[in-house]
Amino acid sequence: EGPMVAVEDALYRLDPSLRSTVDLREFEAALAQGRRQRVRGERARALEAALALYQGDFLGDRYESWAEDLRSQVALQHEELLAELASHYFQEKKYSIALQHYSSLLTRNPYREEIHCKAMMCHHYAGDRHAVREQFERLKHLLREELGVEPLPDTASLYASLMAGP
Repeated sequence: EGPMVAVEDALYRLDPSLRSTVDLREFEAALAQGRRQRVRGERARALEAALALYQGDFLGDRYESWAEDLRSQVALQHEELLAELASHYFQEKKYSIALQHYSSLLTRNPYREEIHCKAMMCHHYAGDRHAVREQFERLKHLLREELGVEPLPDTASLYASLMAGP
């Protein structure tokens, strides 16, 4: 058996004759397969399978300039996947699952005010007014401390209506 890495014309590549898998390619293939599904429940199951294959940012433990475009592209695919799944579960009234995906989105980018709004709505529909308040206060603190701004009027209005409602 020869080496796994071959050098050809000063370029390195994996030996294609070896049976190997690349997690990024598996993720992309599963994502494409999931997006081809047209039945909502089947689509969500297939997209969850793709999400399970996601291993984090491409070469996330080190900076390589050649990898930046791919890293950004895969990160965007991951965020779009989380958003689609969150939206699906929100529409299905599975608020705790939707909230898990919204929380993952906020971990990646805590400044996405519209995602904070969706998270507040999930807490509200789950009957957790305390969590609605905490979500809004977390957003308000982040925006004030980091950007020196207040939440958008629509966000403040949503918060007020969620806290006033049953």
